[in-house]
Amino acid sequence: MPFLPKLHTLSPIGKRETRPHAAARGYNWRWKIESTRFKKANPFCVDCLRDGIYNAGSRERPNQVDHIIPHRGNQEIFWNVGNWQTLCDSHHSKKTRRENR
Repeated sequence: MPFLPKLHTLSPIGKRETRPHAAARGYNWRWKIESTRFKKANPFCVDCLRDGIYNAGSRERPNQVDHIIPHRGNQEIFWNVGNWQTLCDSHHSKKTRRENR
């Protein structure tokens, strides 16, 4: 199988953005355990709930634990459970796009 180069995203001004690997940003084994525990206690997407829809995700598209206030590498904000919410894949993608503008 041929080697595929890493893909980079371009910022609005055309510069390549580099982003540390997920594990380097704190999304490691501990996050997996804690976020799974959080989703079991809070299974429904909070944005869908506001619309009266009970969306607990699916095996193919599971809900995600989102940081309400982006942590930007700050570990105190990252691990603050009060700053977490459950979002479906669609709402999480929309929120992330808004934050990265």
